[in-house]
Amino acid sequence: MIQYIKNEFYKIRHEKFMVYITMLSLVPFMMNGINFYINDDNLSLKNGLYFRLYNQYLMLLPIITSVIAASLFYMEYTNRTLLAWLSYDKNKFKLFNSKVLAFLLISLQLMLVNLFIIIIFYAFNNAGLLTLGRISLSFISLNIFIIVSVGAFTLFIINMTKNIIISFTAGIVFTIISMILIAAPFSYLLPATLGYRIGHLLLDSSFYYDKPLIHTLTGFLITVITTLSLYFLAYKKFKIHE
Repeated sequence: MIQYIKNEFYKIRHEKFMVYITMLSLVPFMMNGINFYINDDNLSLKNGLYFRLYNQYLMLLPIITSVIAASLFYMEYTNRTLLAWLSYDKNKFKLFNSKVLAFLLISLQLMLVNLFIIIIFYAFNNAGLLTLGRISLSFISLNIFIIVSVGAFTLFIINMTKNIIISFTAGIVFTIISMILIAAPFSYLLPATLGYRIGHLLLDSSFYYDKPLIHTLTGFLITVITTLSLYFLAYKKFKIHE
């Protein structure tokens, strides 16, 4: 399996989409960093720099996640030689899961790069350890929920349609729906908005659900079930269509 994962990173080493995705993930910080020094030097977690970053990442992360997940699989559907491996169940299992793991590793790497930059910026501006800890937990919560849920959804779409445009569009639609339903009392039913609300809880405890424990556990259970279901369906669809 390790060799399969290494192969995935070798395949994308020269892919331009990774450069674009990395640059795109840094756009929120670059824009807000410039604005911080020119217009607004507010570092408050409730309405300052990180709050704006947090909301902008909610808009970008589903798109970035869908691009990474879809691109890794789309490469196989444009390479008929590699797809010949899928006639063997053992190779299919390893190839599919190596791509899933590569997707997770790339996504987590981008998360850590962005988090590191944010933490360094706040530390440079004399933020305390408590503030840095709240930022870290908040940012990680948002990323994990979106990476897992949007990733599984995209895996299913790309393997069902074999169409990268449809997969990218699904990521955009996912973003729009998430933005619309952020404040809905039933937003815990959607993994991305649940992740947003959990992460935001560390910034402002007043913006959460009426029944915190029940709604959080319900949302978490739904997230696990839907993610595993989409993963299984994506695996079943990962095959050659003559």
